[in-house]
Amino acid sequence: MLQEIITGTILYWSTAMDLILISVVMIASHPIAGKKQQIILGSIMGAIFLIIISLFLALGLRLIPDKWLLGLLGFIPLVFGFIALFRGPEDLDDINKGNDTTSSRKIMWTMFILAITSCAPDNIGLFTPYFANLQTTFIPVVTIVFLINVLFMGLFTDFVSRVTSLQNFLFKYSGILVAVTYIVLGLMIIIESDTLQHIGKLIFR
Repeated sequence: MLQEIITGTILYWSTAMDLILISVVMIASHPIAGKKQQIILGSIMGAIFLIIISLFLALGLRLIPDKWLLGLLGFIPLVFGFIALFRGPEDLDDINKGNDTTSSRKIMWTMFILAITSCAPDNIGLFTPYFANLQTTFIPVVTIVFLINVLFMGLFTDFVSRVTSLQNFLFKYSGILVAVTYIVLGLMIIIESDTLQHIGKLIFR
């Protein structure tokens, strides 16, 4: 169980990097009292929503009888990892567009929608195969671990928004950290499901 808790925590934080950076940019572009809390709350709501969607998708996929077929899902984070390795720094300046109108809207819901639209591909693409390949008894535990980490993500976002040097570090190195985590996760899913072994049997039998 400890391994699942550690793996789940590392997986969540690897996907949280983009959302943290987006939230920090939003906070910096809305330096009005009370806006920071609404932005962080919106990001937390978006993160929880994506976890729930991924969990339901994974439970549906668990109806597939052969575990090695689920292992094919491991190629999703593997591909994401290699894409992240060669992807340049993302231009987050676009997030600042429309700042004048944002103040007249619910900033919390704006951040909620932004969190979903910007993080859905990575989060659902990574969380779904991970949940689908977990033992049933571990799913509730890992789900709770994810939710706890979401709350810590909110606290960490608040901390990062106050420390310029930490912001610079994340902007510079988060891409490499995320890529390595995605690749390792993909390989773990593929190997633990004996997917390559079954593919080899189908090819060389």
